[in-house]
Amino acid sequence: MVRAPPRPPPWRVARDYFRNHPLNKKWIRVAALAGIILFCRFGLEQSITRTILVAFAFRFLIQKDTTNPGHHHRDGRRRDRRPPATPEFELLERERLELTESSALTREQRAERVVNYDERSYGFVRLAEDAIRAAEARNSLRLARLHDDDDDDDANAERRRPMLERLHLAATEHALSSQTPTGNPFVAALVSEVRSSRAFAVALREFIREEVCPALGVKRVAYQRKPTFRVHLAGAPAQGMPHADGLHPHNRQPNEVNVWVPLTRVGAWGGGGGGGDGGDGGKNHPSTNSLVCESEPGARDFHPLVASPGQFVKFYGCACWHFTTRNDTDVTRVSFDVRVVPFRLHDDDRPGPSKAGKGRGGKPLRLGEHYVDSDAPLDY
Repeated sequence: MVRAPPRPPPWRVARDYFRNHPLNKKWIRVAALAGIILFCRFGLEQSITRTILVAFAFRFLIQKDTTNPGHHHRDGRRRDRRPPATPEFELLERERLELTESSALTREQRAERVVNYDERSYGFVRLAEDAIRAAEARNSLRLARLHDDDDDDDANAERRRPMLERLHLAATEHALSSQTPTGNPFVAALVSEVRSSRAFAVALREFIREEVCPALGVKRVAYQRKPTFRVHLAGAPAQGMPHADGLHPHNRQPNEVNVWVPLTRVGAWGGGGGGGDGGDGGKNHPSTNSLVCESEPGARDFHPLVASPGQFVKFYGCACWHFTTRNDTDVTRVSFDVRVVPFRLHDDDRPGPSKAGKGRGGKPLRLGEHYVDSDAPLDY
């Protein structure tokens, strides 16, 4: 049975509240002013009690909206991770709409679209499975629960599902409660065995040329040299926070398109679309193992992306909010995402991602370093 991650300690909840609440300073000022007035009028003994009552009353008036990101259920889960309607958020809204206006991409290039391709021609799923098995052979992963025979029919049916969908069965409690890739050993295996291999580099270049370029209506692109691999274990909390890639601190190029490649079923299945074998993998909440996104900047029509191996999704992640939710299905999601820019629109001098507290822009993401020319020979 998958255990829910523990509720954050009270000191962390209090710290996050005072850091993030837009009216926290006003609340403190009002309480302090009320204390001074009451002290002058009633003396120390009565003023303490009345100041506390005033503080609680004012706190109630500005109580934080429980639908905002960061508000926790009693079991530690988040109610709603959609971006909050605060003054800071409205500023971000203006910034991302400006990003969209400054982009030279066509509306069709920015549009969200699910594209079919022949997965067997590139072997991404096979490469990922081989990487997990190689990690097991080095004893860095223990996958006995994925292989053991069992007399129980339900257990055997579970083991007939694709291996990548069942990684949560071999996960530790630490991995199941982690909200970052650093606590997930499966991500480390994919990065070390797949992303660094020549076989993946060759397959990725052909995939970009034969599948992604036609989907964007171009013949040549600059694409991310090292795609990001993600493993969202069944039962694990949401990974990361809501964001748009073009905003601080990510600062991605406004002409960049996200290409999201799932290696397992995501979004919906068993009659809900998205391919797959129609099994019972999505019997709980069929959408919660996927990435949630809006269809275009400002639409706020948040929906899970629905796809399966042999499909990829292109979307304008530079200015569209996207995020994940707690994976309440019994299907682990394995995917990778690569960002691409039509070659003629690539800006080699645009400031790149910023480090915390280091201003609005960092080192540019240059061609030949972060990006690769789809027409250039491989340097592996």
